[in-house]
Amino acid sequence: MIENLNAWLRGAARKVLQEAGLEQRREADSAINAIRAREPSHATAETDHLLLEECLARLSAESRSLVEQYYHPRQVSLLEARRRLSVQLGISSENLRTRAMRVRKQLEECLRNRRGKAGE
Repeated sequence: MIENLNAWLRGAARKVLQEAGLEQRREADSAINAIRAREPSHATAETDHLLLEECLARLSAESRSLVEQYYHPRQVSLLEARRRLSVQLGISSENLRTRAMRVRKQLEECLRNRRGKAGE
């Protein structure tokens, strides 16, 4: 039996917020580790940038906008930007994350294919 529902809800909300922060830090740490593990040369980084631009151009306007807003928010925190984007699209945050990951996988596959063609 819960004696003070408001206190319990505040505690639950605090835990959810803490978990979201931990997940965000884990994502950032893994991205940083992946970048450090690769440490490309300047020429490789420039080539990768050009290939990424080509792959972004191949996406639909909707997918390109989604991935840009999801990974590079403007003037708000990452969490707030993603919350706004999910509201704007009328989908849950989990559904937004799934969509972003699908587009990201498309980009990664395109980059692998383009790197293979560039190396031939």
